[in-house]
Amino acid sequence: MKKSWRLFLFLLILISVLLLLIIFQSFLFDNLIEPLARIFWSIIRLVQAIDQKIFWGLLILIGIILFFWLISNERIEVRKTSYKDFSKSENRIVYWKKLISQAKKNKNNQDELNRKLYELTKDVSLSMNEITPNNDNEYQNKLGAAKTIKKNGDFDSDLNQILVSIENKLEINNGQ
Repeated sequence: MKKSWRLFLFLLILISVLLLLIIFQSFLFDNLIEPLARIFWSIIRLVQAIDQKIFWGLLILIGIILFFWLISNERIEVRKTSYKDFSKSENRIVYWKKLISQAKKNKNNQDELNRKLYELTKDVSLSMNEITPNNDNEYQNKLGAAKTIKKNGDFDSDLNQILVSIENKLEINNGQ
């Protein structure tokens, strides 16, 4: 009911304004159409009077400014590798064997192995687009507490569980 009353009032005002404009055409032409046409015509003449080389120069300048503005806003993400930087090239298999054997021998080295496995599984999840970059909380929620080697637990079983989960993430499904 309220909308129909508003619509009726709107149509009544619109019809009365149109009727007044039809009756006072010269007023409309002298005070609205002619000044707008003069402004529009002046702008067109001003643009036509400027040499085309200036327009191209302005366009190139605006393009360069936009180019540098977009480059400065772009953030380049640098991801850490799961491997230490060594002065000599060390085989990755040897590196992981050494980490695992040190963790088996000494419970204190398990923290280092846990950290490296955490970084590795995080890199795998990032590469599989399971998580977004720079969101460690999201990753910790997805990973959960079960994906670490527990100091008082079975070392081989915990390590095997982590490695199997990494392997499963890296498997190609082949549409099955």
